[in-house]
Amino acid sequence: MKLLIFIQLILTTYAFVPDYFSITKPGNQFQPANIIELLAINPNIRTLIRCAILCDRNIQCRTFDYDSISKQCRLFEGSIDTGILLSVSSASVVGSIKIDESLYDLYNASSDACVNNRFLVSDTLNDWCHCPIHTFWNRSICVNQRYDGEVCANDNWCRTDLNITCVSSICTGNGSSPLISSTTVTTTITKTTSTTSSSTSSSTSSSSTTTTTTSTSSSSSTTSSSSSTSSSSTTTTTTTTKTTSSSSTTSSTTKTSTSSTTTAMST
Repeated sequence: MKLLIFIQLILTTYAFVPDYFSITKPGNQFQPANIIELLAINPNIRTLIRCAILCDRNIQCRTFDYDSISKQCRLFEGSIDTGILLSVSSASVVGSIKIDESLYDLYNASSDACVNNRFLVSDTLNDWCHCPIHTFWNRSICVNQRYDGEVCANDNWCRTDLNITCVSSICTGNGSSPLISSTTVTTTITKTTSTTSSSTSSSTSSSSTTTTTTSTSSSSSTTSSSSSTSSSSTTTTTTTTKTTSSSSTTSSTTKTSTSSTTTAMST
């Protein structure tokens, strides 16, 4: 039984990989030109071959990486030459499609010629075979569309879905993906909240100092109020630290003022 499974695995491997997939040596991980190129993260994938099969079944997939320890398989639409190979643990490898002109011999042919073709889309409406989404024809092959700052001949060369267009032969526009934009918004909200809390703390400290000059009892009340404000404004670690420090200073000032008053009365 084990022998049968082993033979079947060998047949599956040689029937699938050798034509247009290339595997790097162990110790590499793929970093795409833009995070939006990440098509899928597949957990619990037992073997490298299964990961490669998942990529092959997705017409947009051109690169994948696989970690044999975590069993994680990631698929990317960017070609391997558009991103960066990072040095990581020896358990990770990167696989990619070897793009060749022969894979696109049917470009511009009638739609029925490329039905179920791995590299071209069969457009029955306009009756022709053309490049998949997010790629463009460079007169030889279908290559990935480009991002902000890269050279272009027309809008088709650029990621127009990200509002990037070709201006003066340069792809120009907002090169951030929706994921990156979302992160930026979250960071902005956090900073705004922190600033507001700091302002509240500063205002409370100022009020505390003024009341201390008037009377000792009022100072104690204000100090308590300041401490209360400190408890409610624990938005971030930085804000809490500043508020506590301010309350401590106020308390110290109060004690000094009380001491001076007592001395004067004794005299």
